[in-house]
Amino acid sequence: MNIRWKVATLIATLFALLGVTEIVVAKKVLMPSFVELEHTEADVAMRRIQFALDRTLAQLELQAASWGNWTDAWRFAHDRNRTFIDEQVTGAGLKQLNINSLLFTDLDGNIIASAAIDLHTDAPLDLDLTSRRALAPDFPWRGDIRDGRTDQGLLQTNRGILMIAAAPVLDGFGHGPPRGMVIMGRLVSPREIEQIGAQAQAQLSMAPLRDSSQAHELIETNDVTEVYQTFDDIYGHPLLRLRVDVPREITRRGYSAVQYASAYLMGAAVVVVLALVILLNRVVLDPLGRVTRHAVAIGEDKNLNTRLGFERKDEIGVLAREFDRMVARVAESRRQLIDQSFQAGFAELAKGVLHNLGNAMTPIGVRLSGIHVPALGAGERGSIGSRRACKDRHRSRTARGFGRVRASRVRETRLRGQGRGGRCGDH
Repeated sequence: MNIRWKVATLIATLFALLGVTEIVVAKKVLMPSFVELEHTEADVAMRRIQFALDRTLAQLELQAASWGNWTDAWRFAHDRNRTFIDEQVTGAGLKQLNINSLLFTDLDGNIIASAAIDLHTDAPLDLDLTSRRALAPDFPWRGDIRDGRTDQGLLQTNRGILMIAAAPVLDGFGHGPPRGMVIMGRLVSPREIEQIGAQAQAQLSMAPLRDSSQAHELIETNDVTEVYQTFDDIYGHPLLRLRVDVPREITRRGYSAVQYASAYLMGAAVVVVLALVILLNRVVLDPLGRVTRHAVAIGEDKNLNTRLGFERKDEIGVLAREFDRMVARVAESRRQLIDQSFQAGFAELAKGVLHNLGNAMTPIGVRLSGIHVPALGAGERGSIGSRRACKDRHRSRTARGFGRVRASRVRETRLRGQGRGGRCGDH
């Protein structure tokens, strides 16, 4: 694998790791944060429901306090005037107050006046709370009658869950002592649940109460987040279980945003990888490949005259110029080596020629010297013999120097040796 593919593979691997990291972060960090935000919104929706329910009970308590702090009710609690019952404790009055039940008690909890109607049909309603002669002995608000405190809460009846509120009967100016208690109630009907949900701007419904039900419970489905809240009655026992459905819009949009972001990231990664590969090819890899091919060509052709000729000012340009300088120095060294080899071969050839020439001329010189020996006397022959031996020694020394001098210098040396023959004879 060449460096081009290595670089491309490395960049692609890095961006693949980046993509995997983005997916892991999206699944482990982003999406759980969206789910947590959705849970928070669901809890806020349930708190709005609880606030709307408390507000409804507060309005009911305010109505009870208004009726309790009424002079006519104060007098009725004292003299049990039947006219008050016939004129005020009627179905029309209850419908105007938007309540299902109304009752008055004395200080001992005995019911002195009561009425109950169905708000949809305006028919009398058989309600166990109003049909009794007195409040239940364990009724929690019995102790608040003499203390003059207001109360509100939920109560289970034979007609369903009843929202009730109580207020003391005062003299019309907020003074006591209290002479009894006014209790108003409204059934928790589907319409009432719908109105409470509308106030909280949430999708509210009643859920069946189970023994294993928790006070607050959150369940996720594919489409909605279900939040359950259990409310206690005035006795402190779980009575009402409400359910709020919160569409999982945050999670859906979060998933869409993460998917779009992942797709855009992958597209951007592909574009960046291609751009980096193209840029690296033009800036680094192509010039580096040209340098490599040039080096291989020089190694194969042994032609040291070609040059890269890069004009770049970066590291690759410096490398190319230094490579050209190196090739130029190698070419110069090669030329010097060829010249030296030629001169050495020529000298060796001259040495062999001169050596052969010397060997060929030595017998000729000996023969020429022997032609004049018989015509001389004994003394002259001794002198001639001495000069011949001197000449032989000189020729021998001259033959050993043929390899280091030119032919003209050898010839000159021999002539000089012949001219010094008298000195040899003298010795």
